[in-house]
Amino acid sequence: MSLKLESHQESVLEELMQKSFGAQNIYIPQNYKKGEKKHKEKEPCDLAWFGNGVLVLFYLTSGNKSLEKQDEHNLKQARKWIHYWRHQSNQKLNGINRFGDSVSISFKEINYCVLLSVVSHSTGIVFHKVAKNKPYGYTCTIPESLIHAISGFHGTVVDLLDLIYKYSSNPRRAILNHNPLGDERLSILIKKKQQDLDSILKLRHDSSLNENDFSFIYEMINLNRLPAPIGDRLVSNSSGRELISSYFADMTARDFIHIAILAEGLIKRTDNAKFSVAGETKGMHLNWIICATSFSSRNMMEYVEPIIKQASERNMPLLVYAYTFEFTDYRSPSMYALPPKRNKSQSEHLVSLTTQRLSIAFSM
Repeated sequence: MSLKLESHQESVLEELMQKSFGAQNIYIPQNYKKGEKKHKEKEPCDLAWFGNGVLVLFYLTSGNKSLEKQDEHNLKQARKWIHYWRHQSNQKLNGINRFGDSVSISFKEINYCVLLSVVSHSTGIVFHKVAKNKPYGYTCTIPESLIHAISGFHGTVVDLLDLIYKYSSNPRRAILNHNPLGDERLSILIKKKQQDLDSILKLRHDSSLNENDFSFIYEMINLNRLPAPIGDRLVSNSSGRELISSYFADMTARDFIHIAILAEGLIKRTDNAKFSVAGETKGMHLNWIICATSFSSRNMMEYVEPIIKQASERNMPLLVYAYTFEFTDYRSPSMYALPPKRNKSQSEHLVSLTTQRLSIAFSM
């Protein structure tokens, strides 16, 4: 399903919707109306991302307006919506993602909230405000070039939160100040992230691989779209599909690459599906156990069951790739096992750390 944002300048956000690995949690918001019918409908934001109690709202203005005017327009819209939403208990933030799945969020559901003013000018990241009470979070300005860069390597909103966190390492320079050197500093951080992804991709030892080609990840994981099509087959209820989605929407592009490369390697080691093998990722916020097997595997029963038990005991999520019939797509996972307890998500962790830094900086 293809959803289009209304204005031309918002195509930068549409690019994020179409290319992001975490696109199932990115929503086009529905307009809201204050009170009586005479009031015009208003946009709560241009785009919203919601997962694991973390809400990120995008406000974008482009064109010939100055950077300050664009910021003023975006921040005014954000303040109006948040104030109205906070004080109207029945008001929901309603939206729909590019797969046609809808969401309806109440203000009380939010633990962390990030408000992003996206401008068309060259700038670094500028922090305007920090929320020290629930929902915790911050308000900042980012250039639309940052969205383009993240979309370029199929990054996620978690990648965006990670870059903002790294940029906040020296927050005093970025508070209420469009530093001319900020754009250069941001470009360096983006380049480092891209180089990190390229170095991981080289682990595949594929000489024909284009360093910017991430299509094999879609093939290996086939999870960029949840809760469908795989989620519909594997989980019979919407709450189960939502739970699965909450794990995969909390990953960076780096995490997706790690899982895809490990899964690809394990499948190759199954020796034409005669043996079952397993491995686990390293260096992720939440590491995964991956298993490759088939019903014709000589050690399937005695191997897979202990792996499932081990994943539960270690509180780790599990993906099982199992070839069942000749026409089955072996490159797609056939079973998920999610941990009994959920620790703080990666998005919560990043927003929390950034908020703590900014709280200190704003109080100085």
